[in-house]
Amino acid sequence: MRSALFDREIREENLAAGYFFHGEEFFQAHQFIRDLQRELASPDDQGVGLERFSLPATPWRDILDVARTMPFFFSPWRLLIVEIEGEKKDNKKDDKKDNKREDLTAPEMKILKEYFAAPAPKTILIVLFAGKIRKTKPLYKVFSSLPPSAVVVKELKALKEGALFVWVEAKATALGKRISSGAIDRLIEVTSSDLYRLDNELEKLATYTADKKLIEETDVNLLSAGLKDFDNWELTNCLEKADFEKSLTVLNSLFAENCKPQYILGILAGFFRDILLAKTWLREKKLS
Repeated sequence: MRSALFDREIREENLAAGYFFHGEEFFQAHQFIRDLQRELASPDDQGVGLERFSLPATPWRDILDVARTMPFFFSPWRLLIVEIEGEKKDNKKDDKKDNKREDLTAPEMKILKEYFAAPAPKTILIVLFAGKIRKTKPLYKVFSSLPPSAVVVKELKALKEGALFVWVEAKATALGKRISSGAIDRLIEVTSSDLYRLDNELEKLATYTADKKLIEETDVNLLSAGLKDFDNWELTNCLEKADFEKSLTVLNSLFAENCKPQYILGILAGFFRDILLAKTWLREKKLS
């Protein structure tokens, strides 16, 4: 499998023991984690162990102790995700607290350097620092001072214009599709350039267009923009309320109007993906 974030194949020999991502756009980092989970799973379907930590709730010493400890349920690979909130520009009262998130004590700096000098086998530590990081602070200085073979440090910026266009084309190709420039422009307009929404809509478009190889602007208008029509809104509303009978009634109405099954599947998939996305944002405290 090819990593879109690093533009290379995911292989054991080219993986680092740690990754330090910082910036405003974490969709690509989350996609990289999902790619690792799929690619590193064993042939006998033994999954990749994944554990999440939040700083400062869990101190570095405890995180590294977990990294060195054999998991209770053995899995060939483990991913340890450490999430750190950066400075909140709209909350000056938290500035001192936010600054501390970029600070490290001398013992913490020591144990981090010692760990990456001899990291646990088949364990990947991924740090997600949400927001702008100060490169003069100990947290960044420690990770950036480590050899690239041990830790990869990467800033994740929001994709714009040409880079966003290329990303959409690459995603469509990964789904076995081609996409017209008009469709890309319309899709970006519909999603407001949000990578989570773009990914969601492209997945639905790939399903909706079925055997058709080219996604065109008319497809985007019919599916993505068309999600606002009454029946589609009513179906989503019924699902939100967990109204089973009413959901079946709306589904029956859609089928009676000769709506394609792939179209309905796209609506259902989109609903559950939106729930997952909302949970992710809440967990990462990006939205209230």
